[in-house]
Amino acid sequence: MSNHLSMGAINKLTNEREIPRFASKANKYKCPGCDNDVQLKQGKIRSHHFAHNKSENPCNYYNHPGESEIHKEAKHVIKTLIDNKKEMMFVRLCEECDDTIEGGVSHQYYNDYTRGVIEYNFKHNNKNKFADVAMLDGNNLEFIFEIYYKHKTNECDRPDNIDWFEINAINLINNVNNQEHTDHYVIQCMRNMKCYKCVERNRQKIASMSNKEYMKQMLFMFQFMWI
Repeated sequence: MSNHLSMGAINKLTNEREIPRFASKANKYKCPGCDNDVQLKQGKIRSHHFAHNKSENPCNYYNHPGESEIHKEAKHVIKTLIDNKKEMMFVRLCEECDDTIEGGVSHQYYNDYTRGVIEYNFKHNNKNKFADVAMLDGNNLEFIFEIYYKHKTNECDRPDNIDWFEINAINLINNVNNQEHTDHYVIQCMRNMKCYKCVERNRQKIASMSNKEYMKQMLFMFQFMWI
């Protein structure tokens, strides 16, 4: 596991989880792992983070968080950005040409009814699915955010008509807490996608094939699908 992640803490007054970047030294916090008091560190050298007071029985929540703790923290990071109406620019590389593909959540998507929901239940192909985090406009699903630690989400398990992003948990936690306090956060998306140029080029290639060539290529592909 990675050490010294900028994990969040529980606000003792509201009992809500807060990430270091959006926490305030005016509040008192406790560790989600052991419930002991923690201090907020917002210096200029290290990224913003929480730390335990010195103890004979130290808790390792911040030094050696577990996989489930990292996954949970990353979900709260995304929810925090949504609830604070922060712009999120997602950057990914085309799997064919390595060009950069950009897209995300700009200020135009936010309004008084926008909210982030963790473990959001929705229907897809007549089956119940759960999004790690969803951005809703009232009751309307706008975006899906999946947190990737070891296993990526299958593309077929998410709807084509909803924009969704796959995000590495550790990169997200450190990236957001390291960036300057701004309304614009740049986040890497881990989905395997093609840029519009490659999609169009492939479409034109297929369109230029004769029916015989097209059927021959489809039959070749189906051979491997049934192996």
